[in-house]
Amino acid sequence: MVLVPMLHRDTKVWGNDVEAFRPERFEPDTFAAMPPNSWKPFGIGQRACIGRPFAMQDGAAAAGDDAAAL
Repeated sequence: MVLVPMLHRDTKVWGNDVEAFRPERFEPDTFAAMPPNSWKPFGIGQRACIGRPFAMQDGAAAAGDDAAAL
């Protein structure tokens, strides 16, 4: 079992300032260099968030992107 809140606070992945708001962590090159499965904002498997499709569509609409591309 993986505790997602602990996964998202792993200093080996996110650095010593893990609690700091640093959106640059998600820039394409930086994000691509992260270990696989180190970011699971909606959980995984049977207990995954049922709101994920809505959140992705809403985020794309807010960003002005084509939601179908997601």
